[in-house]
Amino acid sequence: MNRLKISLLLVFSLMLTATFFSCGSTKRSPNATVNQRQETELSPIAFSLLNDLRLLGREISPNDTELIERYSLKRRGDTYWVSAIITLDPPYADGELEQYGVLVQSLQGDMATALLSTREYLRLIDYRALKAIEISPKVQLH
Repeated sequence: MNRLKISLLLVFSLMLTATFFSCGSTKRSPNATVNQRQETELSPIAFSLLNDLRLLGREISPNDTELIERYSLKRRGDTYWVSAIITLDPPYADGELEQYGVLVQSLQGDMATALLSTREYLRLIDYRALKAIEISPKVQLH
């Protein structure tokens, strides 16, 4: 069990380090226009989900129990959803989020708690009105 904890800590620290060092490479030059949209910021878990979905190369199925467990995915119909906190970059139109697989649960200012469709997750990250996605790590009680 301790080896598992150490392994998870190492993976998390590597992801955090990679995220930290990759952030510096995305800075825009002072001559960049104000209208250019910055990339969506992803928490380490949100970034991990992005990589796992890319590696999977298909939709999540009930047989993907490891992914379902790792991200605490919820099934609604034939689609899997992940709970997240998203930060929006207005303007955006009412109903616009739904076409990117976002089911808003609550909205406070520019932040929302939401369910994100794993089916639309890759497309959502490129959405112009989204600043950040935060997915919390799964809490395990001992």
